[in-house]
Amino acid sequence: MANNSYPQAGDRTPSACAQREEYWRRILARHRQSGLSATDFCKREQVKPSAMSWWARELRQREGARRKPAAKKAPTRKPNAATFVPVRVIEAVAAGGSAAVEIVTRRGQVVRVPTGFDAATLRRVIVVLEEQPC
Repeated sequence: MANNSYPQAGDRTPSACAQREEYWRRILARHRQSGLSATDFCKREQVKPSAMSWWARELRQREGARRKPAAKKAPTRKPNAATFVPVRVIEAVAAGGSAAVEIVTRRGQVVRVPTGFDAATLRRVIVVLEEQPC
């Protein structure tokens, strides 16, 4: 895996993410053409089987997301624009108790927000959690 065009670990710039994705697309294409088992191919190419498996799954998911019909796409919005979403009250808070909001992101992460939160900080946290992994 010692490829000079492969970005450094921790580099999450858009160009590094694109380089990483392209690298793994080439690896997976070579694996399909090789006729080798994943284990044998990984040994020959000196790549970690777990990394190859993760990228195969990740790229399938990305392709699936790209192929969804346009009619089902959510309307485009500004990056930090607020939107309304359905909510469900899980438990009522007794009078005088401290209320909190629980946010579940599209990726399933849970953020519990106490009363008196800083909206700007929450906005930044949600943006980070919703970023596409590379």
